[in-house]
Amino acid sequence: MDIIEHDTMAGVLVDNHRQSGPVAVMLRYDTSDPLAVGLVFGGGDQPGITWVFARDLLAEGIREATGQGDVRVSPSSWQTTDVELRSPEGTCSVRFYTDELQDFLQRTNAVCPPGSERCEKSLERMLQGLLRTV
Repeated sequence: MDIIEHDTMAGVLVDNHRQSGPVAVMLRYDTSDPLAVGLVFGGGDQPGITWVFARDLLAEGIREATGQGDVRVSPSSWQTTDVELRSPEGTCSVRFYTDELQDFLQRTNAVCPPGSERCEKSLERMLQGLLRTV
């Protein structure tokens, strides 16, 4: 099992268009869940908040707007990419430098190239989660 983590700073814009200062975010990839990436906010001595979504969504969203539902990714300029996160509590947009996302994705691709993922464990975990909510 390989885990890739990349600490970075990102700008955050919330519902009411208030922009917070730079926020520490960890990009995280774990080969035990090869189709997903995570954004981890906070941490240290506080429990972090993690959003998990498809690695393909992040890779495609660097080039063109993609996604629906809780997570959407789109280029916002030639240098930056926005990851929009939606929840019942509201929406926020997290702005990353695109080159940092590309570097992170290249590292994930080095340990698990797209298309070579073995999904059995991911599918099993997803089904277990669905069955728990029924």
